[in-house]
This record gives sequence, C-alpha cells and structure tokens, in this order.
Amino acid sequence: MRALVLLLVLTTVAAAEVKVTTKQIVTDPIFFDTNKATIKQESVPTLDQVVATMHNDRKIGLVEIGVHSDARGNDDYNRELSQKRADAIRDYLIAKGVDANRLRAKGYGETKPIDKRANAAAWAKNRRTELLILQRKTT
Repeated sequence: MRALVLLLVLTTVAAAEVKVTTKQIVTDPIFFDTNKATIKQESVPTLDQVVATMHNDRKIGLVEIGVHSDARGNDDYNRELSQKRADAIRDYLIAKGVDANRLRAKGYGETKPIDKRANAAAWAKNRRTELLILQRKTT
C-alpha cells in the first residue's frame, strides 16, 4: 500500500510542467480553496516546479505573480481576494528559497478578463494566475 501511495505522489509531482517563454513562466493552473487564499494541495507540485525553474534560471530577474478573478461578486472583494492569493503564492515561493526581490505579487481581481462573456466557461478562463517576467538579467 505504501508503494502505491508513493507511486501516486511521484506521478503527481512529475505531471506538473513549467515552460519559460521570453515574457512569462507558463504553468498548470494554480488552485485555491473557494473564497480563500489557501493554495490547494494539488497545486503544490506546480509551485515546486516554479521554484526549481527560478533556482535553475538565474536570468529570470523579476516575476510578477498576477492573480485574476472572474466577474462574479463584489469588485473590491475580488481584488482583495486576488491580492491575498498572489501574496500566498509569493510567500510559498519565498519559503522555498526564491529571493523575495525577484517576486512581485499583484491581485487584479476582475479588471483584466480574457473572456468577457458571463458563463461558466468564461469565468473559468478569467480565474487564473500569470507569472510574468518583468525583468531579465543579462549576466
């Protein structure tokens, strides 16, 4: 039974993929508990891959952790919750050894939708985290 659990954990960790482009670190979605800034356990492998990427690619200078919400709910609440979620990701990365000076957390709330329709598919697209590379080091 322990071997099965270990295999499942290793499979989950291996499934998280991170891709670095010139403008961003592209990840699997990062999930949170509903109406909270608590990172769901299923997103830990993804964040750990971000940590590894930032440790291995020292040319990534400054990354903005931008968290977006859908349009449901109060504007101020959505902005506040998305800021708390961005801070939670930043805190996680720092706790894993990423230099705080390489990270900026920004909660956008519902101000930058990528799909303006009012349906479940659009809301799912708009609830997202983007890791934008704002600065690269040349040395």
